[in-house]
Amino acid sequence: MKRWGTILCLCLLPILLFSACAEATAQVDFVANKDVKKIFDDVHTVGYILDDIRKVDFYKEMQPNDSYTKKQVKSTKLDTTVTKYYRNEDLVYAAYEKGGKQMTEFHLRSTHSNDLTVTYTDADGKRTGVSILCEDDKGSYRVTFDQGLNTQSPYGADRFTIWISPEADNATFNSECTYEAVYADGKLTCTLVSANYYDKKGGFKHFTHTTDKNGVTQESSQPIYNKSDANEAMIGDSVDILRHVEKWDGVEAAQVRMGTHAFSYTEKKDITYWYIDSQVRFLFKNKEKAAAFNARYGGNGVKTLKHTDAPYAVNFSRCNLQIASDCTFPGDQNLGEFAVTDFKNNPYYNVTFDADGVLTSFQKVK
Repeated sequence: MKRWGTILCLCLLPILLFSACAEATAQVDFVANKDVKKIFDDVHTVGYILDDIRKVDFYKEMQPNDSYTKKQVKSTKLDTTVTKYYRNEDLVYAAYEKGGKQMTEFHLRSTHSNDLTVTYTDADGKRTGVSILCEDDKGSYRVTFDQGLNTQSPYGADRFTIWISPEADNATFNSECTYEAVYADGKLTCTLVSANYYDKKGGFKHFTHTTDKNGVTQESSQPIYNKSDANEAMIGDSVDILRHVEKWDGVEAAQVRMGTHAFSYTEKKDITYWYIDSQVRFLFKNKEKAAAFNARYGGNGVKTLKHTDAPYAVNFSRCNLQIASDCTFPGDQNLGEFAVTDFKNNPYYNVTFDADGVLTSFQKVK
């Protein structure tokens, strides 16, 4: 399962807002490893990635006035409004409203071609995630800043992943780039260390470039994922914290909670593997192990439950689960049974969708 997100581009259109993080807004500098960046730029067909971001000039303390050109994009279906201000042809400020309430505003500043400072806050002054739609002559691309930059965690801030995903049929690639993150003196510096490429369906990885600690870049042509096994029921969320979980030390069970959903898939030869987004809660007997798990994977904190066997829980807002192979998808209105077969007790759920493919009801199968 791949969730796509990435760096900002020249056209900002926030689409949806994820859960706000607890920490205050921090300065974030994106730095390109020059070796990886050269290969990355040679492959990609859009020019705004990393290098052309210097063309966008944002101001941290910008106050819109009559000297700026104002443009608004409204969506009746989503009940959202995006207000953008331009200085000449340069976008300098963007604000996002939902239901008449301002949710997020962007004050961004690019310093030079290899660095980018990003600051974004919600209405309460806390950092949040937001999905953006970018467009160029090659098509449309969904990009995401997500809630993986956990500056309070000694583990959660060490690495995160940005995705680039095509929205149009004429797009030529999907990609994933991974950054090492170091938080110091109120600033998070993120260095590009690997870039992965996929076909436009997201089915297979074309190749991967990874730079080791000695600065040597190697290329691989391995497929994206192998078939999930007992140690890999969950294969990813938006910031790469749960892809390839191989050690379940201390985890007693996992509970699936339905929420807003989306689907994606990978193709292996003649088989298509489908995945669904869900909220997941992990249960622990030991509070220290729960806290360590939360810190390592960037969870939503440790909650104390009334369960006697496993009273400590770590929640994740958006995680991706493989759908059982015998599901009816995407034909009938009823998806059939989808299962997280690798969790203890093998919980099953019946899931029903409306005509637009939106989740309308679910029922646990005993």
